[in-house]
Amino acid sequence: MITLVTGLWDIGRSDMKEGWSRSFQHYLDKFEQLLSVDNNMIIFGESYLEEFVFRFRTKENTQFVPRSKDWFKSTVPYEKIQQINNIINN
Repeated sequence: MITLVTGLWDIGRSDMKEGWSRSFQHYLDKFEQLLSVDNNMIIFGESYLEEFVFRFRTKENTQFVPRSKDWFKSTVPYEKIQQINNIINN
């Protein structure tokens, strides 16, 4: 069986210039579609998302790992993401 590992944080995409801007609701809608996949999942995200996740998933095939946006920023190449965002927005 395949286990999918994913995460979701609001990194301020709604503040980007027109054409690149997307609301966090857009990401929640797409995330909801991903949550309908039947595979096991490990999901990282801010603790308030746990309730959202378990509206669509069960604890039998899903592990939610609460991690703050600060954790995300210090763990992934967040500075590289910001450099790309700055190029797009300038």
